[in-house]
Amino acid sequence: MKTHSFIRYMVLIGLIFLTLLLMNQPTTTIAEVPPQIIAAPSRNTMTFTPQTSWHWQRGGNFYDIEFPTADVGWFGGDVGKATTVEQSGIIWRANQIGGTLRDVVIDGGFAYLAQGTRVVVLDISNPAQPTVVGQSRVLHDTVGAIAIRNDRLYVGAGNALYIFSINIQSSLVTLGQTGFLAIAANVPPYGCPTYYATDLALDGNHAYLTLARGSQWSFGIGALAVIDINDPTQPSQTSLVIKNASALSVAVAGNYAYVGFVHSLRVFDISNPGELQEVGHNDTVDSAFDLAIAGNYVYAANWSGDGLRVVDISNPANPTQVHSYHTRQFAKSVAVATPYVYVTDTAGGLRILDSSNATEVGYYDLSDSPHGDHLAANVVAVAGDRAFVIVDQQSMHVVDISDRTSPHKLAAYDSPVAMPFAVKVVDNYAYVADLNRGLAVVHLGDPAGLQVVGRWEGTGSQVYGVDVKGSYAYVLENGLQVIDISDPTTPTRVGHSNEVIDYKYITVDGNYAYAISNGRGLFIFDVSVPTNPRYISNYRFNGATYGLSSATVRGTQLYIVVSGALQILDVSNPAQPTVVQEKLPGYAIDLTIAPHPRHNGDDYVYASEFTQSVGTGGLRILSTNLSEESYLPLFAPHQSRVAVTGYDAYMSKQIECGNNVIYDYYKYLHLVDVEDVTQPYDVNVIQLPGVGSGVYELTATEGRVYVSGHDSGLMVFRRAPSTSATIRSAGGELISNTDSTQYTFTPGTFVWDTTVTHTPLTPPDIPSTGDLRGIQHAYQVSATDYTGELIQPQLAYTVQITYSESEVGAVQEDTLALYNWTGTEWRKEPTSQLDASTNRITATPSHFSIWTLLGEPGNTLLYVPLLMK
Repeated sequence: MKTHSFIRYMVLIGLIFLTLLLMNQPTTTIAEVPPQIIAAPSRNTMTFTPQTSWHWQRGGNFYDIEFPTADVGWFGGDVGKATTVEQSGIIWRANQIGGTLRDVVIDGGFAYLAQGTRVVVLDISNPAQPTVVGQSRVLHDTVGAIAIRNDRLYVGAGNALYIFSINIQSSLVTLGQTGFLAIAANVPPYGCPTYYATDLALDGNHAYLTLARGSQWSFGIGALAVIDINDPTQPSQTSLVIKNASALSVAVAGNYAYVGFVHSLRVFDISNPGELQEVGHNDTVDSAFDLAIAGNYVYAANWSGDGLRVVDISNPANPTQVHSYHTRQFAKSVAVATPYVYVTDTAGGLRILDSSNATEVGYYDLSDSPHGDHLAANVVAVAGDRAFVIVDQQSMHVVDISDRTSPHKLAAYDSPVAMPFAVKVVDNYAYVADLNRGLAVVHLGDPAGLQVVGRWEGTGSQVYGVDVKGSYAYVLENGLQVIDISDPTTPTRVGHSNEVIDYKYITVDGNYAYAISNGRGLFIFDVSVPTNPRYISNYRFNGATYGLSSATVRGTQLYIVVSGALQILDVSNPAQPTVVQEKLPGYAIDLTIAPHPRHNGDDYVYASEFTQSVGTGGLRILSTNLSEESYLPLFAPHQSRVAVTGYDAYMSKQIECGNNVIYDYYKYLHLVDVEDVTQPYDVNVIQLPGVGSGVYELTATEGRVYVSGHDSGLMVFRRAPSTSATIRSAGGELISNTDSTQYTFTPGTFVWDTTVTHTPLTPPDIPSTGDLRGIQHAYQVSATDYTGELIQPQLAYTVQITYSESEVGAVQEDTLALYNWTGTEWRKEPTSQLDASTNRITATPSHFSIWTLLGEPGNTLLYVPLLMK
């Protein structure tokens, strides 16, 4: 026992020493590193704590099993090669399509569009038919600003700067990531986790990136980051200026940077990029969302007050306003090509002005009437006689401006799915209620990515909900619309209701459709004849018609959330629904009902809750009679949604971080294991990209969850199955059946019992492969010893990967090999051997890392363009 106490004492001393050592490490610039994946708790996992006990985890509970100290010497001994394989999971974003349009840059016959969490490239050599010819990988946050110089694309997304090389071959554009830098800014964030990029300017060897934290419409917190890009593969942060106001825009000329903060235009001397000096300001420029410089003038697209303000900067220490132009609503973007200045108006289209005096020359809009349908123009870029205008964050118009007094539209490119409000997945299709653009039909099975294959354009109103039954989609747009989807590529309206009501959610069961309208209650329709839906009744919940959420029907009972309470309605007589039961466990926000695989397929009710009194909430599981099975607290799930598939429950949450002046919305996705409904536990949580107004809906099916968000398009996440094995000193094997990967470890590879974990990777977690192409085999392998420390093998091991012919696609098979990520580049494993006759690659590496199969592209490149007008 004294020996045991001594060991424990020495371990404690070592931990204290390590902690002190880490506390005294110098601060370094944040840089992108390969994701370090630690195996998430499996449904049945065993972990070892050094020389004390085994810990058995089951459904979130831990059980200690002590063992005699005299046996400590057996660890690492030869006790055979028995392998225990454990399945666990981590949330990975498997795919994504669409998103809002936030910026556009024109360069060399191509338009580069900030679309959701990607940059999309359009060939505009024929302005009447812009064609998608490339796109970046999915980034970890919404793209806020882009700039181009010397065949490199600079992208501000979230709090990071991404740098891509631009490779153009046969009109196809490849964007290969070459550099990355996360902005390090230690600022009291009022609980907010990060900044988001708003604008980007390039000058000399530096990039100037503006960032905001908090609401754009208030003081918030803003920053100007100066980044050294002399080596585009290794950008470094030079300096950072922080203000108690959101930074919205930046333009650079000479030795000065002009930054549009909320309530002020500020001028910085950048002659020493490592130490900026503020030399002047102009407070009449109020919230400049965009800046452009021509000669001695700054043109500011102003959010409040007069839309355009022209400022004389001949004396940077005293910038003075000399002209202004009053837009119909808010000016959002400005471009200058003397003698003209182009200004976007969020309620008046594109305005073309004389740059010398800011008087109007012409405009591009949809209506001449003051009360007509006006374009909500957001961003403009100009190249020659063409203007490229982002409208309502969902479409880019190509405008002929050769006659500045009478510009006209040539063509438009639409984001495939701009603002998905709701989604329903059936078979291999997702039916998406795209808020301002009707119903989009997305094919889910194309290896090249998600593709919009059909669209119903709608009647001009906003689309809030969709459900699918049989060959029909039931869409909430200007009432109830019935769309024939027997051919998903040509959805066609075949029926509609006469009640024009602002419905927000719909579910269809049997011959009835149930539509929900906040403020007006539940509406029931007879859809036994889909071409002629008939209104039956309206139930107003005794006047409590607000706080309504999604509804689910089981048999003759409808489950719904009403003002925070779970209610069951008897709808056996649709003309007279009646309340069967009501339960108010917390403050319910959303619910879903799903069968449980273990309990004979019995249904359970899963409710997301928010408890306002303590600022917390969670997931509550109930039987169908609303008797409680369990409750899992999860921090502050405002506006949360819930979806369930199999043993996996997904719950989104939205955190309003900050105070009533400085605040943001941040969105997260939780994966909760509900194999044991009485003891659910939180497996994993990730932050969702974007700074929009939240997650609209979650839909889960067959191991995947579909997230419809405000600005990031339609995102698909899955539980990536990690496979682990305990390998002893005598050796052993690890087999991952999900991606046909097998490891063999010879005796002596590890000294002690070691847990080896294999985790498949999916975009966006795979570093850019540049000119090489992958074939859907990417993974990280890691090992931990009995202390939980990450270790490397003592000897080389064998890895064997089997692929299919269909995965090879357009890659030259004879060039396939195993590559590992060094932290800066992909390096071919010298021992990689290809056997094309058996579709196998075998290698004997001596270290663990991120690995993938790569090859050279073939002569034929398959490209499926996104849907365009």
